[in-house]
Amino acid sequence: MFTKSIARELFQKDRSTKITASEIRRGNTSKATQNIINVFSNSNFDLRVMELQEQDIDSLLSELKKNCIGKAPVIVLDYLQIIPVKSTDNSQKQAIDEIVRKLKNFQRETNTTFIVISSFNRANYAQQVAFESFKESGNIEYSADVVWGLQFYCTKNLRDGSISKNREVIEEAKKANPRQIQLSCLKNRQGTNYQVFFNYYPANDLFEVCEEKEFQEFIFPTKKMNNKRSIQ
Repeated sequence: MFTKSIARELFQKDRSTKITASEIRRGNTSKATQNIINVFSNSNFDLRVMELQEQDIDSLLSELKKNCIGKAPVIVLDYLQIIPVKSTDNSQKQAIDEIVRKLKNFQRETNTTFIVISSFNRANYAQQVAFESFKESGNIEYSADVVWGLQFYCTKNLRDGSISKNREVIEEAKKANPRQIQLSCLKNRQGTNYQVFFNYYPANDLFEVCEEKEFQEFIFPTKKMNNKRSIQ
C-alpha cells in the first residue's frame, strides 16, 4: 500500500514517469521518489494493517476493538468471504449472514466506520453490477448504509446470452490505458443513488475522476467491424 501510494503520487506530479510500485519495492531510490517518501514519513496519518490468518469473526473483532480506543477509526476489511467460519451445519450464506450481523453490531458499539469489500459471483463477471453480483454476501443489502459496485464502463454494451462476445469486450477493456471504470451506488440509506466515472491507470494505481462523456469514443475492436467501429 505504501509503495502504491508513492507510485500514484509520482504519476500525478509527472505523467511521463515510468516508475511503478513494483520498481519502488525493488529499490528505486530516485530523488523524486525519496521526496515523496519524506513527505509521507512526516505526515500524521495513522494507518495500521492487520494480517488475517485463521481468526474467526469473534477473534477478529476482539483484536479490532483494541484499536477503537479514543477516536473511532475507519476499518477496511479485505475481504468479507475470506473470514474463516466455524464448522456448523449452516450454509455458507447463513455463515456470512452471521458475520455481517456481528460486523454491524460492532460498528454500532464502537461508532466505527466499516468499508467491507465483497467478491462477486463468477456468473456476474460479464454482467452489469447488481445486488445479485455479490458472492455469498449475506444480507449486506439490508445491513449496509451504502453499497457500491465497481465495474468496467463497457458492461453497458454487454448482451444477454452472448457470453463469449461479452468476455471479448471485457478483455479489450482491460487492455486500455487508462481503463474506463464506473462506480455504481446501488444503495444509499441517507440519499439518492449515483454513478461516478474514473480513468484508471493500473501501472500507477491511480483512479482519476472524469466525466462520462469522455468515454464515448472508446472503441471495442471486433472481427466483423474490422476494428473501425464501436459496439453499439
